[in-house]
Amino acid sequence: MGTFVLRRILELIPTLLIISAIVFGLLRLAPGDPAAMKMGREAALPENQIRLEELRLEMGLDKPIVVQYVYWLGDVVTGDFGESNRSGRSVLDLFTSRLPATIQLVLGATGIALLVSLPVGIVSAIHRGSKIDRLSMSLVSAGLAIPSFWLGLILILIFSVRLGWLPPSGYAPLLEDPAENLRRLLLPAATLGVYLAATLTRFLRADMIEVLATDYIRTARAKGLRERHVVMKHALKNGLIPVLTITGLELGALLGGTVIVEQVFGWSGVGWLTLQAVADRDYPVVQASVLFIALGLVLVNLLVDILYGYLNPRVRPGFGG
Repeated sequence: MGTFVLRRILELIPTLLIISAIVFGLLRLAPGDPAAMKMGREAALPENQIRLEELRLEMGLDKPIVVQYVYWLGDVVTGDFGESNRSGRSVLDLFTSRLPATIQLVLGATGIALLVSLPVGIVSAIHRGSKIDRLSMSLVSAGLAIPSFWLGLILILIFSVRLGWLPPSGYAPLLEDPAENLRRLLLPAATLGVYLAATLTRFLRADMIEVLATDYIRTARAKGLRERHVVMKHALKNGLIPVLTITGLELGALLGGTVIVEQVFGWSGVGWLTLQAVADRDYPVVQASVLFIALGLVLVNLLVDILYGYLNPRVRPGFGG
């Protein structure tokens, strides 16, 4: 087990290096002068041109892009992501202050998706072709088709403007006011979780239909086991294996979706910070945000691989290899 995890971790290092190189290169190729953006409006004044040139030299912009990347990567390894061109604050401090909000949003959306997809997918598979199945598949199609920003606005209109049950936007720290934090979390988490719930329901239904038609399920039924016992103990475990893989892949889309959802609901997380940094051309913040999101994604996939090994006996021998 330990060897398997160590090997998977080592395999992630080249992935992160490639992602960091692509992000750094693309941002350096984008229009604009990083030194001028850091100085702000003062960079346009003639009397500040000498100071601007000195800042370019200080930031290493006179060196080839490969050398700049090596210097930047060396700083990143030591935990130095630079300073924000906009606020002058440490990029790491900015990111870590926004990270808890995004983690909470992703976990809330995943929880809602699992609470919806597991029962709906199982019931649809058991009652394949029935009215319940057709209704659930219609809802799944709607969940896959509806844009998240449109759904978020509709939820705000219904539950905040019309009914007045939930606040329309804003973020309240969990430790300071747990009740208010939960009230403000429900709408963005539901908006973000709808697409994931629809995807998981569709795959779980298809996998459960396939598993329920296998010989060992027919044998279990022939032994006189109750249908609930057959479905929950024998069929669900194997039906969840492909769904687990899809969940790991879809979490990447979920992390990307936080950018839109956080903007719609004023949820001050990493997505909101990244979008503001892009608008301000705050390159150090954008680089760090994309790198951390990529790191989160590969760690999630590592966790999925480990869980996959526990659920699938055919790959367990690899745990010791």
